[in-house]
Amino acid sequence: YDNSPVVIYEAFCTGTPVIGIDIGGIPELICDGDNGLLFEAGSTASLKEKHVKVTKNKELLKHLEENARPTLADDS
Repeated sequence: YDNSPVVIYEAFCTGTPVIGIDIGGIPELICDGDNGLLFEAGSTASLKEKHVKVTKNKELLKHLEENARPTLADDS
């Protein structure tokens, strides 16, 4: 139930999209289908579906990767 998991910020810093659970503050960080994917809490089937979806669809993966890093605010 972490409201702002550091691991998501670390992933986005490297352009790595995230598959995250749809509870807590995680849906506020992950825009489903834009910079990552959200799966249903408590559902291993939902997690598996998202994993298979992103591994079999290289265009989707590229889209998620391109949008992961720009998710973070540029403080420079």
